[in-house]
Amino acid sequence: MNESKKKPIRVVAIVLYLCILFFVGKGFVERAVVKIGTEAILDKIVDGLDDETMNDVVDSFISQMVGEGIIGSFLQKNINGDDVNDIYHALTYRLSIKVTAIEKVSAGSYRVGIRIRNCNNVAVTKEVIELINERYEGSTLHKIDQGLEDLDSDKTQLLVNLFVEAVNILEAQMGSELYIAQDYVVDFDSDGNLGFENTNGDISFICFCAGILVDAEPAGRIRNEFSIYGLGLAFALIVPIGVYIYYRRIKSSKYSSEPSIIADEPIPSTSAPNAEYLANNIPVLYAITPQHDNVLFAVHDTPIFIGRDSSCCKVIFDDKTEGVSRKHCSISFDKDRGCFVLTDLQSTYGTFLSNGEKLNVNMPYLLKSGDSFFIGYKSNTFRVELKKG
Repeated sequence: MNESKKKPIRVVAIVLYLCILFFVGKGFVERAVVKIGTEAILDKIVDGLDDETMNDVVDSFISQMVGEGIIGSFLQKNINGDDVNDIYHALTYRLSIKVTAIEKVSAGSYRVGIRIRNCNNVAVTKEVIELINERYEGSTLHKIDQGLEDLDSDKTQLLVNLFVEAVNILEAQMGSELYIAQDYVVDFDSDGNLGFENTNGDISFICFCAGILVDAEPAGRIRNEFSIYGLGLAFALIVPIGVYIYYRRIKSSKYSSEPSIIADEPIPSTSAPNAEYLANNIPVLYAITPQHDNVLFAVHDTPIFIGRDSSCCKVIFDDKTEGVSRKHCSISFDKDRGCFVLTDLQSTYGTFLSNGEKLNVNMPYLLKSGDSFFIGYKSNTFRVELKKG
């Protein structure tokens, strides 16, 4: 296929590739923004929410831990401010929340799959109750003395200490079974708001994150479009690079790498021209290259050199010409045999016959009038000819 036909095909291919790259890239960026936005909101659950929300979570925790009796009412009335913050962070100390999947529902609306992992603090609270009961075991006098000591102490710190002690005890007994993991689906909109599908609302969701609500139904599976678009984008970026490398390797192997199998003997000429023909025709070399534009060079029995070294070469290439060595090859004319003699002078990129076969280094090859060869790349083509003088 000639270049004029290849050009529109290349233009169409590039336009199609750019359209695919834009579509995939846009989809990936959209979902990346959703992922970042969702994680930013979820990080607040780990780092601490507003006072009212944290207070509701701690109230739920205390009611489960000690019930609605005298002690529970006392704690709920006296634990506030920084105390609430301390207890909340004790509940979420081992909490991890990860975005696992993102699926677009409509313009500006997404479903986000997340996985929550934390201690089963329901089990921990039962252990805390046991520890509290153990503190008040014994005589009535001991109970009164312990109660007065606890009233005079930092109630929040006492509660946190009991909680940490309970976690350590249960971790030693249960190991990884102490931890609960749950998949959830939340709704994310263009305004950066989260909606909860399979809990009773924000507080229920946060209570699960805090490990004190473990009976919410698991979420259904959603398609992870973030990974799909991510892989698509990586593929769209890598494939052209791979195609380019492959094309360069094919081109290199065809024109400047290993040769195809060639005969060990020099290529013979056909019937040699007679003396009268040689006397009336001059051996010449046509340089059909971009740099020489069909310039004609006379060829004699003494070799002339082709390459980048201006000190010894008659056919000179620019010093930065790709595929041409400093002293690449030589060409001469053998009057006895009536043919041209081409020799590769250990060039880096190789000297090739018109059919793509590579010359062995330092081995003379015989060419007849009208034959052509190239050095390095096909653009650097030469033709030998007996020109009528």
